[in-house]
Amino acid sequence: MVYLSGIIIIKGVFLCQNHIIVELVKQDHTVKSLAEEYNVSANTINRWIKQNKIIKVDGKNISYEKYVQMEKKLAEAQEELEILKRAAVLLGRR
Repeated sequence: MVYLSGIIIIKGVFLCQNHIIVELVKQDHTVKSLAEEYNVSANTINRWIKQNKIIKVDGKNISYEKYVQMEKKLAEAQEELEILKRAAVLLGRR
């Protein structure tokens, strides 16, 4: 095991400090104790837990963070579609 400023390398796998802390929470460590031990706020740890939460969407398991990214991309695509529809109407009038 090698430790480099918030990153731990175990058997060639890079684990960031936030992933380690989330795994420790899953193993029944308290957020408060981990916040004190790792000098990270409890709010930050709770945000990491939320970001790493796995949810089921259309029968597939994805992280909450990935779900939020997909929602943003969908909203952008819908906005672009509306712009294109308006442009098509304007061009059709010529």
